[in-house]
Amino acid sequence: MFPHTVDGVRANGDNNWNMNIEKTTPIREGVNFEMRLEAQDVFNHLVAGAPNTTPTSAQFGQVTSDAYTTGRWVQIQGKIDF
Repeated sequence: MFPHTVDGVRANGDNNWNMNIEKTTPIREGVNFEMRLEAQDVFNHLVAGAPNTTPTSAQFGQVTSDAYTTGRWVQIQGKIDF
């Protein structure tokens, strides 16, 4: 009997790089300005879905979807401490 799916086929793992840069600048005694830049998925890598595991399908072994595509996002923050 021919199997309906092929087990043990794995998809690619996550390749996600996050970054955080922070700089504190003194303005005067007791007052500091803090600037912060945060970025998620800095290199904007695509995470592909699992391949089709149905042997009788014409798309057997092909990746036809994305697991998720959040895309890159950047956030800038500023804060004054006194």
